[in-house]
Amino acid sequence: MHEKNLNKTLLGNKYIFIFGFPGSGTTILSKQLSLNLDASLWLEPYYIWRKCITEKNHDNFNSKAFSDKIINEIRKDFFKFYIKSNKNFLIEKEPRNIFNFLIIKKIFPYSKFIFIKKKNLKDNLETILRKTNSRKKKNKWSDLRDIFYKIKNQNFFIFRIKLILYELKNLDRINEYFKKYLNFGTVRWGIKYKTNNKIIYSDNLKDYLFLHNKFKTDLKKLDKKMYINIELENFRLNFDKEMEKMIIFLGKKNFKNQKKLININN
Repeated sequence: MHEKNLNKTLLGNKYIFIFGFPGSGTTILSKQLSLNLDASLWLEPYYIWRKCITEKNHDNFNSKAFSDKIINEIRKDFFKFYIKSNKNFLIEKEPRNIFNFLIIKKIFPYSKFIFIKKKNLKDNLETILRKTNSRKKKNKWSDLRDIFYKIKNQNFFIFRIKLILYELKNLDRINEYFKKYLNFGTVRWGIKYKTNNKIIYSDNLKDYLFLHNKFKTDLKKLDKKMYINIELENFRLNFDKEMEKMIIFLGKKNFKNQKKLININN
C-alpha cells in the first residue's frame, strides 16, 4: 500500500461508522449495507474503545482520556481488522458510541458516519423496553449462545481473544449476567450516560428524551458533509431509494442491489 494511501486508511477513509440508539435499526442497516458494498462488518467492538481508558463504566467518554498513545492503539486495531478482512470498506456498528462520534471523528477524520433512527422516539423506547424484558426472561443456555455469537462476530481469532481478555479483566457486559443470575442490582439494556456524577439510562421516557436532546445538540457540532441521516421506516418502505442515497454519500457511483434482508425491525 502506498504511504499516502496508508496514512489515509489509518485515518479512516475506508471506514464507515453506523450510529443509533439501541433498537433503532443499527444492526439491520449495517448488515444490509455490507451486502451492497465490498465491505467487512465489525459488530460491537466496544472493547477496542474502552480497553485503555480509565472510566469505561458509562457510554459517554471524556475526550481527554484519549491520549496520542491510546488513539494510535485504536487506529492500529482498526487497520489490522481492515487488512485481515481483505475488503474495500470496513463498517463498524457499536450503538453505545452514540455519544462519542465527535471523539471518533478526531481519531478517524476521513471516516463517514451514518445515523439511523425511528421516526417516533417512543417506538424506539418501546423496543429498548421489549429487549430488556426479553433478556431478563432468557435462560442460561440462550444467554450462553448470545455470548458465543458476540465473540464469533469479532471475525478473527486475535480480536476474539482481545474481547475475552477485556471482559475477564473488566466484567463489562458480563456484569449484567451476574446481576441476572445472582439476583443483585437491576439488569439494564441501553445507554448509560454520566452527567453530574449521576448515571442516566435510556430505558424510561424522561431520560430517553433528555439523551436524545443531548445527542441532537452534539450533532450540530459535526460537519454536515461528514454524515447522513436515515429513518428506519423509510429504509424499510423505500429500500432502493435509501440504499442509493447512502451509496452516493459514500462516493460509490454504482448501486449493486443484493438480496434484501427480510427482518427490517431491529
